[in-house]
Amino acid sequence: MKGSWLNTKKGNNRCLLFMAGWAMGPEPFEGLFPEDRDCFICYDYRRLDLPDLSRLDAYERIDLLAWSMGVWVAAQTLAGLSTRFTSATALAGTLYPIDNRRGIPVPAFEEMEQSLSVEELNNFYGSMFDDADDRTAFMA
Repeated sequence: MKGSWLNTKKGNNRCLLFMAGWAMGPEPFEGLFPEDRDCFICYDYRRLDLPDLSRLDAYERIDLLAWSMGVWVAAQTLAGLSTRFTSATALAGTLYPIDNRRGIPVPAFEEMEQSLSVEELNNFYGSMFDDADDRTAFMA
């Protein structure tokens, strides 16, 4: 797993720990979070070893926001930190990412795994948007 600071401001006593979705890096999220708190993003879940989170110890308040695949990753990796979170929000994710009833159906996942390409990944990214201008801006 990788991690990076999206924003930091001297004197902030709040931090948002953001667990991004599958195949998402920090770039689409730069500048999206409020400046009244620092923001650390975790992404690239090919390995589930947490990045160094020791800087979080300095914050009075830590809010967890987990999106999509980040919901499952947070559940797998952050249980030991759960008492440090002032709030924890799961957005559009599941604790069962590959599951015929509660996640991506197994056959659909296996098909995607076999056919994943740059074109398919771009189709996945594009499917997140209703608005063509938003899709174009994201893909730039």
